[in-house]
Amino acid sequence: MRPTHVYRSTDPELVAALAKQRDDWLSFNSRCDAWAAEHPMDDQDRQLAAFYGAGAVVRGYFPLDGDDTTYARRVADAIHPGWKFHRRTGAWVPDTRSDLGKELARTLPRVVGEATITERMTGLSTWIKVAGSETRDGSYKAGCARITVTGGVAQAECPGDPLDRISDTNREKFDRYWSPVKLSDFYAEQGL
Repeated sequence: MRPTHVYRSTDPELVAALAKQRDDWLSFNSRCDAWAAEHPMDDQDRQLAAFYGAGAVVRGYFPLDGDDTTYARRVADAIHPGWKFHRRTGAWVPDTRSDLGKELARTLPRVVGEATITERMTGLSTWIKVAGSETRDGSYKAGCARITVTGGVAQAECPGDPLDRISDTNREKFDRYWSPVKLSDFYAEQGL
């Protein structure tokens, strides 16, 4: 989907936060491997991974073929102490009903997404509505801003107008960080 609105920022705080996020993503697998070696689920080899589900990041172990995925309603009945099976995602996740599970959840490697960082810092909406008409199931068509950092400049390419989703109080914060780029200039830079 081609962007309809493009914004740039050279704010050092935003650029630094996005650069740190990029470094976190690059080191995420090695941090997961180190964590898994320190906090094994059991004697089986499992793949620790983070994935997006229901608007949040879910972190856990993907079970192997033939793994027992029985769901225990009580912590005392858990097959693997501190873990529970998340049926929607098909992974073992920390069971925050127990102290061990809370500790596991707290120490699992985390990565905050670019859109989350910019939404928190600058007010740029993570999800941009790009169609005003509802679909059959009542939802709106939406897209996420594509955010990049190159040479100390952050750029957000939005599939809709982010200002439609920003309150007046957040508008000042948005304007303090982001400057609009004319689409004709943006497409000329892209060679289109």
